[in-house]
Amino acid sequence: MFKDMLRRLLMVSGCSLGTACGPDERPCANAGELAEVEVAFIRSHEDGTQELRGASLDGLDVSLVCASGSAESVVPTEVEGLLGWSADGASLAIVERVDDDTWISVMKLESFGLERIARGFRGRWSPVGHRLAFVPEGPALESRLQIWDGNTIRTLATGDVRVFSWGPGGDELIVYSERDTDGSLSAGTHRVDLAGNSTPVESGWYPEWSPDGRQLAYTRAYMGGEDRRVHVQDLATGDVRALAGAGGWLPDLHPRWSFDGTIIALGLSEYDCIDTWCNRVGVFGLDGSGVQMVGENTHAFEWSARDRRIMVVEPTDGGSGRTRLRVRLGSGDEVVAEAPADRPWSDREPSWRP
Repeated sequence: MFKDMLRRLLMVSGCSLGTACGPDERPCANAGELAEVEVAFIRSHEDGTQELRGASLDGLDVSLVCASGSAESVVPTEVEGLLGWSADGASLAIVERVDDDTWISVMKLESFGLERIARGFRGRWSPVGHRLAFVPEGPALESRLQIWDGNTIRTLATGDVRVFSWGPGGDELIVYSERDTDGSLSAGTHRVDLAGNSTPVESGWYPEWSPDGRQLAYTRAYMGGEDRRVHVQDLATGDVRALAGAGGWLPDLHPRWSFDGTIIALGLSEYDCIDTWCNRVGVFGLDGSGVQMVGENTHAFEWSARDRRIMVVEPTDGGSGRTRLRVRLGSGDEVVAEAPADRPWSDREPSWRP
């Protein structure tokens, strides 16, 4: 059933499967369709254009960058990345290329209105309310963590800010600063509240807050480090436990929790591999059950906000260099839905709607 659902998802209204669609042939979403969108993603066409699209598991597949006739409607010049949905599912944050700059922009789906927030490429929505935390472009070692609340921008912390993760209540963040600077954050991990008050926290590389706010997940593998395990830290006691390792695979720096906080997914790669597709997604159980590899040559993933489905980006067969989206169970390697492999485009950077 799920396979048929995703096949319908990835068939484009007005465009035959396996046939490239010109810009004028890509259908635009109306108000009813926008309400049904469950997943946003970027589609790369053979003509080099990058298109932001929305889809549902009932067969919807529509463009999300069409001019609606609204006075505030602006079509992104070139979509380069997808930063995800606001907590209310009404807005999408994207990275777009404007001339020679990258901008963090927010698109309101109801009106297709696009607001350019700041030059940059790193941003994350709060799980509560309508706040977007982001790091604007700036000189090396002088990065700022800023908050946009829909109207104004204010600086929350300064330092060599590399990564940040919202707490489940949306009232504080975990912020990782790489090196000591003259800013408000020293090197290391800090809890930062919305008033800008910070408290140092002992942890490893690039920590990610658990859904219940009680734990951090991180790795200690960096530039070929020996400890390649995922570590979980109890914030109340400071206790740290290491989960099972992933053999010779090198974890990347961004562990991600499942919606219920019981399992962690992490991108893995072979450290000395020069092949583009030497990547997997590993799922680690907190119960010590070990690691399950998800997919073949997977190099990006996104958890569902409601269950243990995980959407991954995998190459199509035939060595074309194209990618497609697949939905797998987060508990292992079982495919529950997949897209056809014979399409003349690549889909990437999926984001489930809250």
